[in-house]
Amino acid sequence: MLSAEDDAADTGVPRLIAAGADRTRVNLVMAVEDRCGERRFNLAHDLDRLEKDLDLRCVNLLVIDPTSAYLNVKNGKAVDRNNAGDVRTVLDRLGTFAARHDIGVLAISHLNKSSGARAITRIMGSQEWAAAPRAVFLVTEEARTERRLFLPLKNNLAPDRIGYAFEIENKLVGDGIRSSAVVWSNDPVTISADEALAATAKKKGSSGAVEFLEEVLAEGPMDQSEVVRLGKEAGFTEKNLRSARENLGVKPRKEGFGANGKWVWVPPGGATVLKLVVNNKAKAETDPGNKDDHETGENVVTTAVEMIDQSADPESGSGGTNGDDVA
Repeated sequence: MLSAEDDAADTGVPRLIAAGADRTRVNLVMAVEDRCGERRFNLAHDLDRLEKDLDLRCVNLLVIDPTSAYLNVKNGKAVDRNNAGDVRTVLDRLGTFAARHDIGVLAISHLNKSSGARAITRIMGSQEWAAAPRAVFLVTEEARTERRLFLPLKNNLAPDRIGYAFEIENKLVGDGIRSSAVVWSNDPVTISADEALAATAKKKGSSGAVEFLEEVLAEGPMDQSEVVRLGKEAGFTEKNLRSARENLGVKPRKEGFGANGKWVWVPPGGATVLKLVVNNKAKAETDPGNKDDHETGENVVTTAVEMIDQSADPESGSGGTNGDDVA
């Protein structure tokens, strides 16, 4: 881990903590250190640290993955990714920064789970995430193949009628190290982003509801009414959610009695808590034959899964007009 200002802790000035000393390759910003300790980099407040702590003359591209992860709280106020004013302010500042240093910016966002919507409205958060950039592209699976598609959603810089396809292959890159590699197809793709998402939705069928339910129950049991509400916002019917619940082995459980009773959905085994551990020494200890796609360099991220048993109570059969399992 590197820091461009060794005396920053003494002066109270936040300093940038980065990994990767080889400026001809990649610098990974790990955190910002201030008087309160280390915290995540904040796009709304820390861009000046990049100017002060790194030689930006050697930087060609700034990648932010995902952008919403770097809008954390600062001075008691969070940047709301759903608020058009907040998002526009951050992106305008980022655009000014990029223009001043002649740097390209690749900001990555995830899609929401709305079904049937136009592709450009599927970007999670405010529509400003798509309105402010000069070019926006969608990466999605191709139905009935192993390929991914790279398709234009918006392009103010060039024609936006043609997309591209690629596959992810596991390759040996040298010294016994294996890594994922992007292999592009030579054939242009003429399917639109809207058509690609529609085809993918048909391919997945009800699996989207399964993934949604896994996500919302990742931290433990949740009120059935809240699951249904969130599911409807994401475009899933109660029938979709019921099928997903049965597929995952999620058990409905009655809590309370009579009019005050409610149903909660309990994931099998309770909650799953994921802890990420970054081990910079793992490269030397890694088996050369290991084919884990994530072991791509100095920083190897391993995931430890801790199972916390929330409850092993069997499904209750007690009734209640306000607590029926409607989904």
